[in-house]
Amino acid sequence: MSHINNKMRVAIQGMGLTTFDVLSALTEGRGGKFFRSDIDNKLVYIPSGQEPIIIAFSRSGLPLSARARNQKGASGQYQAKFLTLETVKKLRRQGKIDFEKQILPLLIHEMEYVYYEAYVRAKEGFIAASIFCNHYCHADKEEKISLINKNIPKKDQFSWHKLCNPIPPEVLISQENFSDWLHCYCMEDLAEAGKGNADSPIKAASDVLRDLRDIIRQAVDFSGLTENSHRWLNTIFVPIMNRIAVGPPKKRIEEMLALINSGVLKIDFGPNAQCQLNKNMHSVIIQSNLWAEYQVRCDVLIQAKINTVLTEETATPLWRNILSKGYAYLCRNGEYFSGGIAVSENMQVLNHSGAVHANLWAIGLPTEGSKFYTFIMPRPGVNSTAIIDAEKAVSSLIEVLKKHTEPEENAI
Repeated sequence: MSHINNKMRVAIQGMGLTTFDVLSALTEGRGGKFFRSDIDNKLVYIPSGQEPIIIAFSRSGLPLSARARNQKGASGQYQAKFLTLETVKKLRRQGKIDFEKQILPLLIHEMEYVYYEAYVRAKEGFIAASIFCNHYCHADKEEKISLINKNIPKKDQFSWHKLCNPIPPEVLISQENFSDWLHCYCMEDLAEAGKGNADSPIKAASDVLRDLRDIIRQAVDFSGLTENSHRWLNTIFVPIMNRIAVGPPKKRIEEMLALINSGVLKIDFGPNAQCQLNKNMHSVIIQSNLWAEYQVRCDVLIQAKINTVLTEETATPLWRNILSKGYAYLCRNGEYFSGGIAVSENMQVLNHSGAVHANLWAIGLPTEGSKFYTFIMPRPGVNSTAIIDAEKAVSSLIEVLKKHTEPEENAI
């Protein structure tokens, strides 16, 4: 990014984790400084004068939610009450799973359970929270609704819909209304993150998505979902999960707000802003999808997204060669290309005929499609999927090596 100067406008497509790294490079990396105000303890940014003007936009129009202060320790995880491993295994024995109909309702029950435990505990104490949660666990669907309505004010009730669609329609009337709302939304998110991932009801509920990811994998891995459900998972559910459950530390959101207040950064284009190439001016136009008059011409476009799907277009020369020679094939669930190459449960690569390679293994991003959510780092003290997959591959490799090194029975 050394060619970018302070006379330029830079557009960043995406407001995920990569975006925060780009922002750091273009601000602190150019000599700017953050400091905490003695008056209100808010983070303030002092520009160096070497920063470009930065425009960030995304499909949702929202940054990722801040990760809450960790109250669980390095390896603490919520233990499922409804979406258990046994439940998922039973569903898989019955055939392909419809995630939206069979998994999501149980996942929402888990999030509700955790949300109300934190909410009631904060209001009435630990014993009252335990009693409420015990009733919730043993109630049927209608009894759960009745229990919630009886004990929790409507405005404070958990809403999956609101979590997925937090932008009130009325704030989209104008860009100014949206900008004001977005600032309040981010400030409220920071306040909840400060409470912690056990004491904040909404952050505790969101953390369930991280803690139960391995159980979700049991439903998804190796084409466990129907074709349409797999498509829905990747296009609808995963972006929501990313936004609410795998955000940056709260300091990063504070830095983003400080950059906005300093005039260096703008992120208020709303949902589904469009990016159009202006070939005549060698630039791009960022255009709000909601307010026709709101557009900005930018000199540089940075696509701040990590490509998590291996395709023939995004493959490295090595992978293109492997694919072209039939040593591997791109994974599909029916007609849906789910991404990456096909592997066995021992992480051995499958060739174009579907046969297992005896001496070729793959783990991590190249297997995204056969596996689910392979692009995260292992957590300390947790038997993360990356560790499990590596163990499967190495154990299988050792077995192959043994066969080649053990002496034959009748050898002299």
